[in-house]
Amino acid sequence: ATSTSQSGGANATSNATAIAIDAGNGNDRITNHSAITATSTATTSSNGITLTGIGIGTYASPTSATATSKAIEAGKGSDTINNTKDVTASATSIANALNVSIGLFEYEVKTCGDASTKAMANATGVAGSNGNDQVTNAATGTITATSNATASTNNISVEFVGGVKSNSSTTAYASSTGIDGGTGKDTITNNGAIAVKALSEVDAVGVDVKFFGIPTKLAEWGGAKLGDAKTGAQSTAKGIDGGEGDNKITNSGTIDVYAKAEADS
Repeated sequence: ATSTSQSGGANATSNATAIAIDAGNGNDRITNHSAITATSTATTSSNGITLTGIGIGTYASPTSATATSKAIEAGKGSDTINNTKDVTASATSIANALNVSIGLFEYEVKTCGDASTKAMANATGVAGSNGNDQVTNAATGTITATSNATASTNNISVEFVGGVKSNSSTTAYASSTGIDGGTGKDTITNNGAIAVKALSEVDAVGVDVKFFGIPTKLAEWGGAKLGDAKTGAQSTAKGIDGGEGDNKITNSGTIDVYAKAEADS
């Protein structure tokens, strides 16, 4: 599944979801003897956004991209899942914002603005979801989950006058899980190989946030509540996640987990 959104104005959003096997709700039995792949890519770019808010209200021009991939989704119910072959889930999200200018003005009323840039990528090899599930990855089975989230901003200018709040943050979140038991009393057995990788990267260049022409740090010391201008990247990688409930997890195979997060501003 691939989704692409490009905008020269406000609210550029892209969402992509890929599921190779979706059993839906109910007590299911899933047996996989073939190679399956779920790949999702979400790309969003915003160029030349100018946002001005005067008086009361919320003014939004966020840029976001969300990609979600699951090779096997059991859904709700007590499910039995057996895998003997190669299962791959890959999710990639890219969010770019260029030349964004925000001016917010408030006179005895509340004004809020959103110029955030966010990329989210989630990849799961086998998802048990809700219920008491039994998941087995045979000795011949390989489960691979890879997520990659990248968010970048260039030439962002935010200036406040009065009691306003704004979100001009740049964030990237990547999450990968080989086997996710979900909620319930699960039995998970891995006799094969699980490889999980999560990568997130944020690059913010030329970000300038001021309050009445004063840099935000000085304004905050003076008592102004300005909102969020953070730059952050977060990556989470899990080989086997039993989730909530009394679970039994047995591993006699190999599990390779790697996570990396980078943020530059």
